[in-house]
Amino acid sequence: MIIYFALKDMSPATGYVTFEYEGVAEKDSIPTTDGCVEIVPRGGKLPTLAVFRSLGPYWSSVIDTFRARQVHHCLHSELGDTSWWRKLVGRRNSDLMAGSGIKIGIIDVGFCASHSVSHVRCLDLEGEETEAGAVDFLSHGRIVASVLAARVDGDTQGIAPGADVIAIDVSDRDDPHNPDYGKFAPAIDMLAYELGVDLINISGGAFMHADVVGNHEHTTQIAQAIADARCRGTTIVAAVGNEDRDGAAIPAQLAGVVGVGSIGVSSVAPPGSLMEHMLGKAQNCGLMGRFGELEAFCVIDTAYGNGLDAVAPGIGVFVEDDLGILQEFEGTSFAAPIVTGVLACALGGDLEYRDKRGLERAVYAEELLQSLCKPLGLPVERQGWGMPVLALHSVDENV
Repeated sequence: MIIYFALKDMSPATGYVTFEYEGVAEKDSIPTTDGCVEIVPRGGKLPTLAVFRSLGPYWSSVIDTFRARQVHHCLHSELGDTSWWRKLVGRRNSDLMAGSGIKIGIIDVGFCASHSVSHVRCLDLEGEETEAGAVDFLSHGRIVASVLAARVDGDTQGIAPGADVIAIDVSDRDDPHNPDYGKFAPAIDMLAYELGVDLINISGGAFMHADVVGNHEHTTQIAQAIADARCRGTTIVAAVGNEDRDGAAIPAQLAGVVGVGSIGVSSVAPPGSLMEHMLGKAQNCGLMGRFGELEAFCVIDTAYGNGLDAVAPGIGVFVEDDLGILQEFEGTSFAAPIVTGVLACALGGDLEYRDKRGLERAVYAEELLQSLCKPLGLPVERQGWGMPVLALHSVDENV
């Protein structure tokens, strides 16, 4: 069976499709440059769901019925505000100095630092600059860096564009699209000891059974590196992971790490979008909350419970690539740098923080972050402290 994806003017849409079969999403996405996608039955059954992510200013679209040669239209971002996620946490106005005075480390797969993230230093574990030809054009690390610190005027500005940002490439040698878990500990050591960062963002990790955590070699090394980094005054923020399960991924679940989950806002995205689909799932589970006049919801495909300390927008996050193409992303990977960025903005002008050293400095930052968090009325295991919001933001303002 063939289906088609088109833009408003009926021209073919460029993007990629992810299918779900009986609630289980396929790991690999199917790219399309001509809007044409072939649906392959699994066990004689058609997919129960398809998510189309367009390479352009369009919301991700959800399709749950399939007919041969059916044409599906993309949802244009003009139907909503693509900078809503930055405004929601209090970064409403363009400010290229936001986060200045704070040094942030990113542990992720490598990327070429150019255009809006050209100020980011990208290093490998030997301290060498990442080669442009060795990384993806728009890798996971590049998206994280953009959410955190894109230095550009306008809606696609990052949370803390004024921060000094250093990214460490921990990509797997055999699979450069994914991180090598064994490189996390040395990357933490490098950022905390050699480069002296204030904050570290980790938008990756691994889910492990509780009985395995304490006996896993890499996990033990990461736990020690985190403890050592905190003693040097470094605060670590990590994504809890994109599975609806009790217990965050490692390292978010480890002691001394701020684990971040995903939330969305009901008034932002149009009907037929992925965000609206996730809103429906949250409504069915009773996981709705409020932020002032806004209706917030828990993104169901987010780990909860042990290891979740805070939440931030993790769906409908729009990022601009080097060609100026706006794309939507979702996941706790992109909620984490929002929290890291908010903390950087709060710490940037904090004279008391600058005077502190060692573990006291790390604890001060963690306590400040907790004080910034606004409860959303969700169960504590789904929101932790709540969502961090910079002090000048009024909760009664619309996004």
